[in-house]
Amino acid sequence: MQKKEKVESFIDIVFELNCMKNKGFSNWIKKIFLTSEETLFNKFREHTMLSLKAIDILIDLYADDKNNKERLYYWIEKIEKQGDELSSQIINAILDGAIMVSLQNYLISLTDILDDILDTIHFLAGETLRKKYFARLKNQKIIEIESNIGNYILHSKKSIELLKKLTEDAINGKWNKIREIVALIERNEEEGDDIKHSLINEIYRGWEEIKEPYFSHLVHFIYEIDELEDLAEDASDMILMALQHIKS
Repeated sequence: MQKKEKVESFIDIVFELNCMKNKGFSNWIKKIFLTSEETLFNKFREHTMLSLKAIDILIDLYADDKNNKERLYYWIEKIEKQGDELSSQIINAILDGAIMVSLQNYLISLTDILDDILDTIHFLAGETLRKKYFARLKNQKIIEIESNIGNYILHSKKSIELLKKLTEDAINGKWNKIREIVALIERNEEEGDDIKHSLINEIYRGWEEIKEPYFSHLVHFIYEIDELEDLAEDASDMILMALQHIKS
């Protein structure tokens, strides 16, 4: 992904700001947010919090070997609906005239990406629940792979945690931290790519022990976790572009 080019100019601005130690200047930066923009970024933060709640439940759901799965899925489904409602509220707030027209596209795109993150978690929860239909095919090899997939879900949670921190630092005017967080999200996504490739290779090496439909399920599930981390990186880039536009 060539993400660095599209945020290069903003990164330069951030670097300049980071070199300035004057607290008064830092406070001035915070004031570039209009009330409507700050309200929206608080909503974006709220959306990331919903995703964090959902992924915590997904982690429990994926590890659960008891009869708790239906209840855990219900809670994720409920959170996903809350996310849909919040996304609608955000879009309405963006389009009601309080936000600059030139900024609207960035914020609408960011809203869509945040909604996609929660939708992907919801989808992963549904796929986890559907494993019950071919549970009899599970063997020791699959148990080992699923344990590693559980760790991959934990890894993706880190990207969402960093995304939440990014919205908070934007709200609080901590622009000197933004460059660092964006770099961490990108690094986490790159580490996730390595995990993805390792898991896919492990599945193909063990193909004789992994029968269909388990084989396809595992491969598809891994690519959806990868999509989750890609979306978090996309969201961080969109936040950067929106902040750059607000500053200009």
